[in-house]
Amino acid sequence: MHSPFGAFGMNTGVQDADNLGWKLGWVLRGHADDGLLDTYEQERLPVARAVLAESDRTFSTAARPPAFLRPLLPLLVRPYLTRLNKRGRYDHPSYPDSSLSVGPGAGVSAPDGRYGTGRLFDLYRGSHLTVLAFGQPLDQFALYGPAVRGYSVDSADIRRAYGVRPGTFVVIRPDGYIGAVVREVADLTAYLDRTLSLHLVDR
Repeated sequence: MHSPFGAFGMNTGVQDADNLGWKLGWVLRGHADDGLLDTYEQERLPVARAVLAESDRTFSTAARPPAFLRPLLPLLVRPYLTRLNKRGRYDHPSYPDSSLSVGPGAGVSAPDGRYGTGRLFDLYRGSHLTVLAFGQPLDQFALYGPAVRGYSVDSADIRRAYGVRPGTFVVIRPDGYIGAVVREVADLTAYLDRTLSLHLVDR
């Protein structure tokens, strides 16, 4: 549906699949109701519009320049593409306005870091929500079964990478995005309850 100029298509398609895949999986397994699927369009439609606008603008610049610029086109396109690459080219879009994003810093890709003998990214793999508890208790996660995995984090380097203070919970979505950054247990469980529609053990 758009020009291949700039090579946006593959990245956008992979991101679409990553975003929709875990949501479809949760609904089909009964972990969430159909309303979760509405967040796919909410999050990805603005990205699609931005990609279309950027690819159209790039193609028009390269394919239909004013006559007086045509001799200079090879000199102009390369710096343009270099700047485009430095801006990220929609490789890591953010979803700060999504209904699945709660708290300051939510809606962006979760950074990696060393955790024990492995990496944080190793903890995020799978179809579960991951909760990083920076100096907070972990006992409440047993209520959610395999849908939620909690880890205690005491590394100052990880805390700085996530930009949080001690006593903070950070929820990582299955697609590697930060879903919530909260400090109260009640706010955390409210987020988990709203995102998941599980048959929970009575509290």
